Amino acid sequence: MNEVYNQYKEDMEFFVYVREAHPTDGWQVDANVEEGILFRQHQSIEERKLPVAAPWGSRSNYRRS
Repeated sequence: MNEVYNQYKEDMEFFVYVREAHPTDGWQVDANVEEGILFRQHQSIEERKLPVAAPWGSRSNYRRS
């Protein structure tokens, strides 16, 4: 991806769209529930930033559903 970006960065803009793979309001998996990794499908750019900034060292205490 970096190679493509570096080659074309002057000619186009790049956006990476990421959807939550196992949201609480979609296909929730048991492992995420057990680990406390609970995010609903993002509704805004601000919500998309939350999983990235989540404190994964103590993720079992982090909930966003």
